[in-house]
Amino acid sequence: RRSTLSAQSQAEESDARPEYMATLYIQIELCREETLQGWIAERNAKCDSDREKDDAQPWARKAQGIFLQCVRALVHLQGRSCVHRDVKPSNILFARGDGRIRLSDFGLAKVLEADEEDSDVGTPLPAPARSPQGS
Repeated sequence: RRSTLSAQSQAEESDARPEYMATLYIQIELCREETLQGWIAERNAKCDSDREKDDAQPWARKAQGIFLQCVRALVHLQGRSCVHRDVKPSNILFARGDGRIRLSDFGLAKVLEADEEDSDVGTPLPAPARSPQGS
């Protein structure tokens, strides 16, 4: 009997609360459909063909440019105490106009607090051995 009364009071309580409906909009820059993952697949397919083997230099220059942009994006995030935590080729998009990269999918990103920035993370470094005399 006690559980029936408890369930009934919870039902009445939830009926008394107003229900809200919200719509979340996210505005982002419109990018090309191609991701870095697609670019890599296209590059590999073209370089596998015999006629494209002599044309590897432009691909290498483009890859270096993409890599540099990725590093700059991550440095920018680090400067704002943000860690992306899901950097992968499918989350790197190309802008429509200039083709520069855009880092996407911040669903796993984390903004670090001041005390987290100073805390030790990762594998600890080996400590120097102490001398037998304790100095």
